Amino acid sequence: MTDPASSPVPVVIDTDPGIDDLLAIWAAWGCPELEVRALTAVHGNIPLELTWRNLQRLTRQMVGDAGTAPLLGRGAARPWGEARGMHVPEIHGRDGLGGISERLPPEQASASAPARALDVHARILEAADEPVALIALGPLTNIATLLAARPDLRERIARIIIMGGGDGVGNTSPAAEFNIAADPEAAERVFTDEVPVTMVGLDVTHAVRFERPWLAGLAAAGPCGQLAAAACEPYIGRREQRGIRWMALHDAVAVAAAARPELLETRPVTVEVDHEHGPGRGATFLSPAPSPAPGQDPAPVPGRAPVAHAHDAHDQALVDWVAASIARI
Repeated sequence: MTDPASSPVPVVIDTDPGIDDLLAIWAAWGCPELEVRALTAVHGNIPLELTWRNLQRLTRQMVGDAGTAPLLGRGAARPWGEARGMHVPEIHGRDGLGGISERLPPEQASASAPARALDVHARILEAADEPVALIALGPLTNIATLLAARPDLRERIARIIIMGGGDGVGNTSPAAEFNIAADPEAAERVFTDEVPVTMVGLDVTHAVRFERPWLAGLAAAGPCGQLAAAACEPYIGRREQRGIRWMALHDAVAVAAAARPELLETRPVTVEVDHEHGPGRGATFLSPAPSPAPGQDPAPVPGRAPVAHAHDAHDQALVDWVAASIARI
């Protein structure tokens, strides 16, 4: 367990909400182990105009009328290497949230343009008195843009925690996971930087599952739990029609890597991304790297980010942690 007396870990979450993003964002907000300083939207599961709207509404719901909201920023509408983004409304619903977006507080009207994700990231990092973890739950366009535009802030980033990729598994193709496939050029830019990365891919997130009894408990835990369960309902219902009774947490596992790292087992690797325009586009290729000293990040490899690859998880403890965190909101 995390020492309750220790200071919470400062984080910025970059996201494309998204049903599993909803669970991850609210778990991060409700857990005592993290201090969410900013949330930024990126293209991904649905187009940016909807991920940005959803992010604002999810934030208003979790913060309430009297709370202090984190900074919000609007990021990239398309990937680095393509004119249009890749979207999956057939999974997340037309609104991206399983049809519950209209049950959330509406976004606040503003006469000014929204802050850019790049500016929000830079503002948080410049003001921080300790390194900040960046948690990327969508395509890596915004994160790669930060690394390219502001290399002077590299040392202020504790690590980049990515929900993406996988070790020989995919969901948009046999070897490519959606978040990486949605912007392979940006992903390759992140994996060639010096900033340490924790990669939480499909090979571990598919093992962290829940079924309807867990959703029923979540729905009974309060207003946010009820909304979260309702967002999951259409998706898990469609899976049940195909004989699959479970749903994977995905993005919340990456949040747990920041909040409860003891719930994940990692190994040091380097990662290369296929960013060519062929059948393997978006695939991630992992190579073993030298093991670090206890408590240290993997040793740098020239031209490659040191990556801690999450390959196993304490799945039931992690699922329980997500439910308990959302219940605190």
